[in-house]
Amino acid sequence: GIYHGTFFDLGPEGEVEIGNYCTLVGAIISTNSRVLIGDYAFLAHEVVIADSFAAKPHELPPGERVSYSYGGAPLVSLGPNTWIGARAVLLSGAEVGEGAIIGAGAVIDFAVPPFAIVAGNPARIVGWARGSS
Repeated sequence: GIYHGTFFDLGPEGEVEIGNYCTLVGAIISTNSRVLIGDYAFLAHEVVIADSFAAKPHELPPGERVSYSYGGAPLVSLGPNTWIGARAVLLSGAEVGEGAIIGAGAVIDFAVPPFAIVAGNPARIVGWARGSS
């Protein structure tokens, strides 16, 4: 479900891929590249996913083109069964592993291992979710 208040601000080559059975509650997604959200992900109120400060480049002279292609690799990705707490911010470089939990208000710009619990600002691993090895 994509609920009231969810906002997509996509640049000329921006893409968002949302898996099956996901919930986005007022999330804000701004990308010039790709955002991948795995199956069963939950994004709470006012989560921000942004790979740059603005989704659209300034006006270019006719015939010029800016490419935001990064070799097909996503700039921000959320694995399956992830939970992202209210007002968390995921920036370029955020790769949230399967089953990871991101606490409310955390700022992430790094790879989060599968089943990690990450919280705080600066964000750090504070525990491990049940079912991790």
